[in-house]
Amino acid sequence: MYQYSEQCPLPSKQHTRYITLLPAQKSNDRLRCVLESTTLTDCPPFEAVSYVWGSDKMVSNIYCHDQAIPITANLDDAICINQVDPVEQGQQVAMMGQIYTTGYRTIVNLGPDSCKHAEAVASLLEEITRTDKRWNSYRNMVGHDWFSRTWTVQEAALGAEPYILWGSVEIPWLQFTCINQWLLSKARHVWYHLKPWLNDVHGRGFWEAEFPMPNFIETLARAKTLHCKNEIDRIYAFLGSPKAVIGKNKEVVLVPDYETDYRKIYHDLAVSWLTKTQDLMLLSAIEHHEESLRSPLPSWVPRWDVTLSTNYYGLFSSGFDASAGFPITAPDLTTENELKVTGVVFDHIIWRSAMLPKGDDWQVPVAGNTKELAAAWKHLAHFEAPRIRLPRVLAFVRTLCRQEYGNDSIDFHPDEAAFALALCCQSSCFGDVDEPQLKKAASGGDADAFVTYAGIWAGQRSVVLTEAGRYALAPALTREGDECCIFTGMVVPVVVRPVDQLKLFQFIGETFVLDVMHGELYDEQSASGAKVQDMILI
Repeated sequence: MYQYSEQCPLPSKQHTRYITLLPAQKSNDRLRCVLESTTLTDCPPFEAVSYVWGSDKMVSNIYCHDQAIPITANLDDAICINQVDPVEQGQQVAMMGQIYTTGYRTIVNLGPDSCKHAEAVASLLEEITRTDKRWNSYRNMVGHDWFSRTWTVQEAALGAEPYILWGSVEIPWLQFTCINQWLLSKARHVWYHLKPWLNDVHGRGFWEAEFPMPNFIETLARAKTLHCKNEIDRIYAFLGSPKAVIGKNKEVVLVPDYETDYRKIYHDLAVSWLTKTQDLMLLSAIEHHEESLRSPLPSWVPRWDVTLSTNYYGLFSSGFDASAGFPITAPDLTTENELKVTGVVFDHIIWRSAMLPKGDDWQVPVAGNTKELAAAWKHLAHFEAPRIRLPRVLAFVRTLCRQEYGNDSIDFHPDEAAFALALCCQSSCFGDVDEPQLKKAASGGDADAFVTYAGIWAGQRSVVLTEAGRYALAPALTREGDECCIFTGMVVPVVVRPVDQLKLFQFIGETFVLDVMHGELYDEQSASGAKVQDMILI
């Protein structure tokens, strides 16, 4: 059996290993290679290969210096890194970004293509039409396991001249990722109908230093839907990005350490980010379920292994500035587990709906579906809401889509009206609007278009009603008695839960509150009596 420490040791932390595959005389010859160590500056030209690890089962051998190395069906980096040495793992993981940047070419290998989808995708990328049936082949492609893994992302994004090899077809990587951006910006209905879910972090913008946004926290948040075998890799797989270098001193946000529990790593990342940047946007990435809220980790530490809504108002949205006008005070880590912030408590939760369906389960309301929406609307339609300046059903649907169609108009957008009409008809409840008026407003509207946005922003959240009569979208874990507040320096409101001691709170999550997203609270505070106060999150 091959012994790394004896046959190919790593002389320093700057060294890595590379494989030279040896030629075969016959097709059934055993697989042979030479394994050598080098620094990246001295390494000969090499191709970097990216593919999914797959099953842990060792099904074959590769022979290195005439000694066997057991390998899985998908080889990955299991040879170049000594997988039983956690110290070496940490050192090599820290170099992954440099390795893929240094290679002269990166191959994203998806394996065999028995269904001939690759040829269809290649031609589709060259000749796009909105209704082309080849979109089904594109969907099959992005559904491949390779696109669902954490480690493969940086391998293509940082690789030199990457291309996809699927079957016998080569597809330029940049051309491929441009198609995803085109779908999102120009053909969102095609994208939403076919659901070719390609995670945004595959885009180059997440990996280029000249674009300050998206930053590292947004990168990690968007990547939460990807899969990995070690929960630590939800962070480590993205340390190769220049976005991982933060703060005035331009330091890497975290140094890999595979000997520490992943929850401690999550805590260390939060402390490092807040210490180096003082940016509370970190809190927008927090989602909790009952178990995570009861865990020993402080509630203000993002759990990168908890994925519910997958879209975050304070990270993915431009234009919100809920704390505008208030003087910004830097957060203070008073102890290892306590975070002191300044904020304004402006309302209390008095009711919440059932959790709304996840985004890809949303439909235009018809008999028999979206029962959670109908129940929420019927409940709110009978409550006085003095803070709501709009017809209640308009306020309700505008909250669901996070004001995607505008902030100031008191009139329905046709898409909003089309959805509201379907909702009111299904629930047999029109609230404070009459049906003929709503039908007129819905003329030319597209309820499916509205569902596209509402499914994204309201999925797996709850509609809530506050004591002052405000409508909001809040974490599904929210309960009556929780408080709505704004932390100074944070662009969206949040929900916190008071604990027994004075000024101690658990952090529940960010929220969207209608008519509080653009600094309105600062103008109202003198009349409402709301004051800035110190708040300690535990």
